[in-house]
Amino acid sequence: MKLPLTPLDFLARARRLFPDRVGVVQGDDLRMTYATFARRCDALAALLRDDVGIAPGDRVAFLAGNVHQLLEAYYGVLLAGGVLLPLNIRNSAPELAFCLEDASAVALFRDSSLPDPGFAGPTTRTRPRSCSTRRVRRAGRRGRCCRTGRCTCMRCTTR
Repeated sequence: MKLPLTPLDFLARARRLFPDRVGVVQGDDLRMTYATFARRCDALAALLRDDVGIAPGDRVAFLAGNVHQLLEAYYGVLLAGGVLLPLNIRNSAPELAFCLEDASAVALFRDSSLPDPGFAGPTTRTRPRSCSTRRVRRAGRRGRCCRTGRCTCMRCTTR
């Protein structure tokens, strides 16, 4: 038996075989089933095709930390026919602007707490990455909410 091994095939298989199983976990407060995750990927693909107007092969840049929206972009951009361009969150605004220009990106999704590269094309801001409020409350003080005790999430580092 031959099974295709592309990311979109993995998503289709997870949607078909494990729709009610938890497939995405982010911190203590976000759990998503494979069915929900796949629907969100489909919605992103529709937004990119219908509202942004990306064509097959267009590059869609994404500037965010390790959050579920970036995982959804890995599938949603492919479903729309685009190419995902994940950007390094540690780059400065001029470095990000160079990457966007060099790659000929047609759209940018950006965590609003990260540097604005001054992109001229369509830009969608995502919510800042942050830790779980339950973990912050439980830890009792800023910067001690993650398991390592050295949290660098935006909620802890911007207070």
